[in-house]
Amino acid sequence: MFMHDPQSILHILFNMLVLWMFGAILENYWGAKRFINFYMICGIGAAIAQMVMIPWEVTRAVHAAYPPELWDEAIQFQLEHFSMMGASGAIMGVMAAFAYLFPNTELLIFLVPIPVKAKYLIPIYVLIDIFGGISGGDNVAHFAHLGGALVGILLVIFQNRNNRRNFY
Repeated sequence: MFMHDPQSILHILFNMLVLWMFGAILENYWGAKRFINFYMICGIGAAIAQMVMIPWEVTRAVHAAYPPELWDEAIQFQLEHFSMMGASGAIMGVMAAFAYLFPNTELLIFLVPIPVKAKYLIPIYVLIDIFGGISGGDNVAHFAHLGGALVGILLVIFQNRNNRRNFY
């Protein structure tokens, strides 16, 4: 969660922008200790989700790229050389928590000057990751994003199960 691919500088910048925008609000709301615990748990959940999906992703990619007689060898090679890094899963957890706690906050999408409420915009990002994870073909850990979002929303729901102040 503290390393990133240096070739994807825009991805790093987007992650840091989102962490600054939403993370600062959540940290002010919860306090620093609770926020860092939340962030770390989301990141660990994201990594576990991605690790669970690695065999499926590798098998799908190998079946699409290699002839059947090379599948077993190629799958084994890919599984031995698979790696992942980045903070995106934890960032998606932060986004999910923000959307749950502050659903009616209006956000502006880059280059589109139309305000969209968080309760609509963040689920769109989740749907994009679902589509990206199923379709594959890129070098993005979509299932880590989805795992982070799932862990984030579950943590917030569990922590706020008796709090009706923010229930809209």
